[in-house]
Amino acid sequence: MEAFTLTYQELWALSSLLTLPLSAGSVLTQWLSAGSELSVEAIYDAQIKSLETLKQKGYLIETAEGLMPEVKLVACLAVLAKGERFISKTDSSRRQDMPENFVLEGGVLVRYLYTPDGLKVWETADAKPFLLSTFPKGLIRYDGPDSSYEMPLEAFYVLRQAMREARMNLLLHEGRDSRFSFDELRDGFYQDNVFMAELKQAGVEGAYDPAAIDMNLRLNQLLKYQYLVYDGERFGIGAAGETMFRCFADPALWTCTANLMQFGEELDRTFTLAYGGDCLMRMEFREKVLSYRFLKSWEEASASFLGAETAWV
Repeated sequence: MEAFTLTYQELWALSSLLTLPLSAGSVLTQWLSAGSELSVEAIYDAQIKSLETLKQKGYLIETAEGLMPEVKLVACLAVLAKGERFISKTDSSRRQDMPENFVLEGGVLVRYLYTPDGLKVWETADAKPFLLSTFPKGLIRYDGPDSSYEMPLEAFYVLRQAMREARMNLLLHEGRDSRFSFDELRDGFYQDNVFMAELKQAGVEGAYDPAAIDMNLRLNQLLKYQYLVYDGERFGIGAAGETMFRCFADPALWTCTANLMQFGEELDRTFTLAYGGDCLMRMEFREKVLSYRFLKSWEEASASFLGAETAWV
C-alpha cells in the first residue's frame, strides 16, 4: 500500500487548501489542535513554505487549472478528517513491536502513524477485504453452538496453565497421555507467572499476583463446569475445555489483539482473536471476567472489528 509522510506544516497547508470538514474527535482535528497556540500569521507562513515541499514530494501537482492534490492522499485525509472510530491492532504473525492504528469511516480504513514531526498515512482500503487479508488462510472446524461463555479471569489463568501442562505431557508421552498432577499445575503456575507478580508490584494495570489466587477454589469451578476432569490422581482436559485446548495447544497459534475506541461514545473495548488447531476464538477481557465464543468463519472475525460484535452502530 502507498504511504504518505506529512509534516505538521504540510498538514495545515493541505487542510486549508482542501477546506476539509473536521469532526470533533478525528485524528486530523486532534493533530492540528496541538498547534492551536500558534498565531494565524505563523500558520499562514508555514503553509506558504510547505507548498514547495508538497510539490517536491508529488503530493501537489501543477496543472492548467492550478495546484491539484494527489487523489489518493485526498481520500486518506478525508477519512482522517471525519472518522471518529479507532482501531489499534497487534498481530502475532507480524512480530510487531508497536500496534497498527487505523481510522474507520463508512466501511473504509486508513492506517496512520504519528512521527516526531508529523503524520504518516497509508492509502485507503475497503475495511472488510483488508482485514480478511491480514488473517491466516487456515480452515475453521467448529460446528458447536453460537454461544458466548464467561468465566472468572482467575479461573482462566488456572485453566491456561492446565492447558500448558497438558500440552507438555502430550509432548513428553508422545501424544499418549496429557494428564498432569496437582503439584505440576501448582508449581508450573507459580514459575510461569513470576513476572506477573513483579508487574503487579510495579503497579502495571491488568497484572495479577499468582500467590493471591485461590487455586483450590478455581480448580473446583473448572471441574464443576467440566473444563477439567479429575480421576483421583491426575487432572485432564474436560469436554468443555477440549476446543479451547485444541486452539491453544497448536505450536503455530496465531493471535490478534485489538482495541476499539470511538470519540464521544462510551466505547473502549479490547478483544483478542486466537486461531490454532483449525479453531478460531474471540476473547474479551473485562474486569475480573473473560467472555469468549468460538467463531465459524473469518467473516465473523472481521465483524468483531466492524459489526454488531463491537456495538458500533
